[in-house]
Amino acid sequence: MEHIGISMDYYHRPINITKLNEQDDQYTSNIDCKIPLKPHQLTLLNKCLLREQKYISDIKSNKYESMYTDVGVIADKVGSGKSFVILSMILSNSDPLENRSVSVTYGSGSHFILNHKQVEYIDKDLNIIVVSHLLIKQWCSYIHAFCPDLSYCCINTKKSLLHNEEFNDVKLILCTGFMYKQLRGHFYLNNWRCKRIFFDEVDSTNTPTALYLAAKFVWFITASYRNILFPVERFYHSRMSGYVANGIQNNTFAKTLFTTTLKSMTPDELEVFDQIIIKNDDKYVEESLGLPDMEYMIILCKNPIEINVLCGLVNKDIISSINAGDIQTALSHIHSYNLDSETNIIAKVLNDLKTNLANLEIKRNSIEMMVYNNEVNKHNLIKNTCLEIDRVKGKIEQISTRIVDNNLCPICYNQTCTKTISKCCNNSFCLSCITKWLTVQSNCPLCKHSCDIVDDFYIVKPSETVATTDNDQYIENYRQLPKNDNFTRELDKFCNLERVLMNRKSYSKFLIFSEFDYGFISMYPYLDKAGVQYSHLKGNQQQCNSLIDRYKNEDLDVLLINSKHYGSGLNLENTTDVVLFHKFEDQLEKQVIGRAQRTGRKLPLKVWYFLNELEN
Repeated sequence: MEHIGISMDYYHRPINITKLNEQDDQYTSNIDCKIPLKPHQLTLLNKCLLREQKYISDIKSNKYESMYTDVGVIADKVGSGKSFVILSMILSNSDPLENRSVSVTYGSGSHFILNHKQVEYIDKDLNIIVVSHLLIKQWCSYIHAFCPDLSYCCINTKKSLLHNEEFNDVKLILCTGFMYKQLRGHFYLNNWRCKRIFFDEVDSTNTPTALYLAAKFVWFITASYRNILFPVERFYHSRMSGYVANGIQNNTFAKTLFTTTLKSMTPDELEVFDQIIIKNDDKYVEESLGLPDMEYMIILCKNPIEINVLCGLVNKDIISSINAGDIQTALSHIHSYNLDSETNIIAKVLNDLKTNLANLEIKRNSIEMMVYNNEVNKHNLIKNTCLEIDRVKGKIEQISTRIVDNNLCPICYNQTCTKTISKCCNNSFCLSCITKWLTVQSNCPLCKHSCDIVDDFYIVKPSETVATTDNDQYIENYRQLPKNDNFTRELDKFCNLERVLMNRKSYSKFLIFSEFDYGFISMYPYLDKAGVQYSHLKGNQQQCNSLIDRYKNEDLDVLLINSKHYGSGLNLENTTDVVLFHKFEDQLEKQVIGRAQRTGRKLPLKVWYFLNELEN
């Protein structure tokens, strides 16, 4: 057993979790199952069952000797087989120790203590696992493969809850996050208590308006244990922003439990609290599983023009959307309501900045005209407003300079089409753009010099522009697998993805992950040209399960997955290639790769990182 301290400067405290390894005891009793557990699973199982039976005493604290809790976190890495450990806990028939008394102390020195009366429950000899609606079929397959004799029922509709009102003949309830509220209400009205309740993928499973359901022990399952210790989304505030944790997103009970607990604890108490995390060392898990090593390929692609022009001048959400090829989401972050959704994003940013500049100048003028009792305050307000004006002007000038440097048309902000150069200031325009401009105004859009389309512009002949893609050498290079060369770096992500798919094997199965759905829509034409059978994982439970079945069979070559919605829990070990279409936060990256790198793999998994220059 190894104690690990992880520095977290943003919270001014380390994380002190205890990682299990091959030196720790394994569970030795017989388990009535069809699939034997791996060494790391037996170690985890033994630790979990011990945790249910006694106080936490193996803590490194100078102040505290032990801690009682009826809450634990199973945090083994993605793909390690945590589901079989959970089922083994249920099969063990051990009963979590009920040894809790709640006391309140008053005054200094704890001389006055009130003990709460114990709540009298009707105990039900069963366990509950709360899972995503998308994973309930997968969990049923786990049960049938691992312990087919285990009696269980699924609560995924109101009808299924009515059909199983008493739960007398089952040892396990599989409940979807959406039905948890109704199941909890049923237990509450009957004053029932279960043995254990497991919240699978607690940080991402949608469990609306969740409240506590009486249980002797509550287990939270997640490979991203930082989301438990930091239940509210946090960032590093440094030169390169990064995540501390994504937090708990859709489970009110878990988020409230951990947020209120952590807020009230001192550093010494937090050090003890961290021991609720039960986790095998990753190296121990990898050696125990014996999975083939993954192969990593990094494909550096050409920056989108929008990135070259806007990087450093707009917020990170806009840049992240553009890197994923999702211009529509990027546009939604800009509040130029008078422009329609088809407007070029550079034009939209410029319009927003110019509107902001006009309002700031009005604000400065109004401050100058107003009478203040304190002239110092007035001076400071004017000074701050002028600084803000200079900042906005600087951004506008930077964008204008980058437009010229990237050879964009200053009217439509796209690559010039039929390049037309002005004689007055030597700037390039699209022929159609400058022609339309001069039908309305007689001045150059940039230098304002009076000009005429016939006398003051010349059109660059096609032979003087970049060679077309009909070139035989270009076609030959395009048909090859992307590699670290100039040709690959001159193509965007979509083109390079098409090249990868064109060179796929007949048995290849691709998972393509992105956090932005509209980026997939832009991807469709390239998937069509590559000749692959593909689908976007979305819809209700039946639709998603149907798509997963088609992917696991021969019907689909490629499955497009939004990592925010379906990045955890799925078991897709038949995948040969995983594509990360933009840069991911570290914990989320591990989650999505873990959809394929898990128990059952025979061949090495290929992981493709598609990155623009500024993502690398």
